[in-house]
Amino acid sequence: MDKTLITRQIKKTTMKLSSYITVCMLLATVIVSSCSKDKGPFEGRDNTIASFQLKKGDVILQAAIKQDSIVITAPGSFSLSGVTPAVVLSEHARISPDPATITNWEQPLDFVVTSYDGLVKTYKYVLKRNIISKEGDIVLMRQADVDTLAALQLSRIKGSLTIGKTEGADSIYSLDKLSTITGISGGLVINPTYAGKDLKGLENLETIGGFKIGEDLNSYTQGPLMNLKTIIFPKLTSILSSMIVNGPGITSLQMPVLTNIDFDLQLIFLDSLKTVELPKLQRVLQSVIFQGTFISNALETINFPALETIGGDFFCIQYTNLVSVKLPALTKLSAINILGDLALTTIEAPKLTTTVAGADFSSNPALTTLNLAALTKVGGQFRIESSTAIENLNGVKSLTEIGGDLNLTSLPSLKDVSALKTLKKVGGNFLLQYLDQLTDQNLANFAAVNTIGGSLSIISVPNLISVNGLSLVTFISRVFIYDNQNLVDYTGLKNVIPTLSDANWQVSSNRYNPGYQDMVNGNYVAP
Repeated sequence: MDKTLITRQIKKTTMKLSSYITVCMLLATVIVSSCSKDKGPFEGRDNTIASFQLKKGDVILQAAIKQDSIVITAPGSFSLSGVTPAVVLSEHARISPDPATITNWEQPLDFVVTSYDGLVKTYKYVLKRNIISKEGDIVLMRQADVDTLAALQLSRIKGSLTIGKTEGADSIYSLDKLSTITGISGGLVINPTYAGKDLKGLENLETIGGFKIGEDLNSYTQGPLMNLKTIIFPKLTSILSSMIVNGPGITSLQMPVLTNIDFDLQLIFLDSLKTVELPKLQRVLQSVIFQGTFISNALETINFPALETIGGDFFCIQYTNLVSVKLPALTKLSAINILGDLALTTIEAPKLTTTVAGADFSSNPALTTLNLAALTKVGGQFRIESSTAIENLNGVKSLTEIGGDLNLTSLPSLKDVSALKTLKKVGGNFLLQYLDQLTDQNLANFAAVNTIGGSLSIISVPNLISVNGLSLVTFISRVFIYDNQNLVDYTGLKNVIPTLSDANWQVSSNRYNPGYQDMVNGNYVAP
């Protein structure tokens, strides 16, 4: 072939190849540009954990991820043995160690997440235990159960805690390992098979939903004799429901910083109880109940120095060795009933101004001091019956109104009722009965009374001569006056005669016994 022709052919081919290469390069540029647009802003720097779960069967524990922390919250009794992790990372990131290689999820862990371009972030994994309120109620029947609970190192239980069984052989001897627990949202129940002498191990409790040993008063059943002697909660400030302690063996109850009980306080059938120390208790939303038994018991003093408010009643009955009841700060309650305490000499509530319901201090044969100096109104009955040592009522000198009955009955030592000279209203019945030494011969100390809403009963008041102290009263539903050997003057009742009838005028066995018609005729005084 001609040399010149060959050269031309080579040049022509070279030019075509060059053009082809140029086109290919342009296409590559376009493709790269297109890919760059499809790729978006990804720069490979993301190193975040989007989701972190532990799965076991149907249970999924979803972690809370915040900044550099991973927090798994698991029920207190839930075992993490055999869980499967499920982790979602940012695109092209990697994690170390591989969660699939972890076998112990109970301990704190560090996970390092590395982005595509090498940026590193460390996440700290921690496990928190939680007791779910309904499903989280805990019952410890054996010592081994106590040890298992202790191993969880709980600080709070969102549920109830029951220790021991209601019957059977002793099964739990120590609570020492439970000292990490500071709060129980539900009730704390101590059952008879708990064999410890105290509640050591629960000394760090600060709040509990309720506290119960034995049945409440509604059952009227004494709790079983247990080894438990001493109940001390040195840090407990609040009980959100009732506190019920019932059992013959308990000797001491001490809660030095407790301020409130949000339902009842029931200390019942505690034959051996010697000490009750609740010096900071300020409020009980329902009733305070001390119920003894018919046999001898040991408690000598009830003293609540800071207790200001009782939403229900204060009730104390049949504590045979009780000497004093002192409520120096109390200003409000529904009713106060202190009954059948054979050795009781002193009742003090000097700041109490009113009761919604009644006040009853009956069957306390040693009672001599009753200090209710600020009491002006009793919403229900005011009753003192068969308290044979009391000589005067000076402790109720401010009383002006009784909403129910006034009942002074079987008080053979009562001489002086001058403290009642401020009394104006008795909404129910007016009863003076078996007052052997009463010195008020004319009921002069009742001269301010202008209202009696019910009946009048005066029985066996031997020093009574007249009832002239009742001259302001204009209505009485029924009169029953009996066995007053010196009573001769009924002038004080002349204003009620128009409201009565022969059927509801019953007067007999007195020195003078006028019939209803005698009173209508004005024959008020013995001839």
